[in-house]
Amino acid sequence: MAEGSSRTDKSFSDFIDIALGSSFELETQLIIACNRNYINKEQLAKIEIKIQEF
Repeated sequence: MAEGSSRTDKSFSDFIDIALGSSFELETQLIIACNRNYINKEQLAKIEIKIQEF
């Protein structure tokens, strides 16, 4: 997002879309990590809240 902030509004919008897509990818990976018992459901919920805040 910092990289996109120095560009045109259209470019910045594209960078925001990319960042949003990346956050969805991260959430998917966290769900997989929870399903494989690398993290528990409480940890998953806390991280999901942080992702939504960003």
